[in-house]
Amino acid sequence: MSRRPNSRYSLAMVTFRWMMFWGALDLIYLVIVAIKDLSAGQIPAYADLILAFETVTVYESYVPLLVAGLGAALYVSLGFSGVLLLMGRKSGKYLSYVQIAPRLVLVIPSFFPLIWILGFLPSPLAIYVGVVLMLLSESAKVVSLSRQS
Repeated sequence: MSRRPNSRYSLAMVTFRWMMFWGALDLIYLVIVAIKDLSAGQIPAYADLILAFETVTVYESYVPLLVAGLGAALYVSLGFSGVLLLMGRKSGKYLSYVQIAPRLVLVIPSFFPLIWILGFLPSPLAIYVGVVLMLLSESAKVVSLSRQS
């Protein structure tokens, strides 16, 4: 007679696997960005902040500085959320929820390969498809992490 596994245990394992998936994507994204910046001779996030400061002095607008600051804060928080999610911590889930708005503003999808997929589409179509896929990516992350464990 086969015994059905405890559904609570099964749900906890599924949630943990999703946490590991999203945590790994956060860390992989950070590594890719760091490699790209370092290969261009730039310090990740710092170069963006310097460019934003230069833009402020030229155009007398603080918007670039706010965007660069938001980006730097998001990059730092991605490192924390990636590690926390890989460790299976609920705090990683909550940090991931907080990151949704900055991700949408800065167009950094949780499932970052979407960026490369959109590169194959013609420009007007890529924008519309990108918005839909970005919203789907963030929704999938929220749904997969919000399951009770």
